[in-house]
Amino acid sequence: MCRAISETFEHGMTIVDAKGFYSNSPRTLIYVVVNRFQIIPMKDLVHRIDPTAYITIHEVADVFQMNQDSAPAPKPEPTPEPEP
Repeated sequence: MCRAISETFEHGMTIVDAKGFYSNSPRTLIYVVVNRFQIIPMKDLVHRIDPTAYITIHEVADVFQMNQDSAPAPKPEPTPEPEP
């Protein structure tokens, strides 16, 4: 599932080991942020892979890229030289 999400939407996700309250069985929680245009393709992809997957959707006001260990720092754009 994670590989398919990563390849389709080209960004990362967070994986959390969890346990079902009623079943007491191990579960995997995948947290991924997509934009509003990606919600339906994401739901379709997930349910093709696992028709019993439980999906929640929450509105996110903003995403900040702090703590990105593997992401390179953005390069500053060069300032244009003034014309003589």
